[in-house]
Amino acid sequence: MKRNSKDNRRRRVGRLTLLGLASWLMCGCTISTYVNRATFNVPNDHAGTAFVTVSCLSGHNATGGGARVNPGDTGATLRTSEPSPPATLGTPTGWRAGFDGAAGHQIEVFVVCAGDPQAQRFEVPKL
Repeated sequence: MKRNSKDNRRRRVGRLTLLGLASWLMCGCTISTYVNRATFNVPNDHAGTAFVTVSCLSGHNATGGGARVNPGDTGATLRTSEPSPPATLGTPTGWRAGFDGAAGHQIEVFVVCAGDPQAQRFEVPKL
């Protein structure tokens, strides 16, 4: 029986997936993902853009993020939502957002982080 290109594609994808799984099992790698959030009440007398940054745990990397104004609040506008530091300056380890007209509003910034969960357990305390 002749196989069509769709069947061949499926076999290749299956093989790649199995190779990736085998590599992961052999190295014993564990990656944990989680979300950190920061909620901030902007003072009523705040003028200009309000910036909030939320970070991952030490040694972990940011894989995404976002920001929002508390539902129901009107007037505040999301100006910027970006990795921190910007990818051009190094590996992002947090997320930063800026809001215009945020005085008196509650804003939330979140970051999706990934890293080895063991990395936090064996840190040597700084003296």
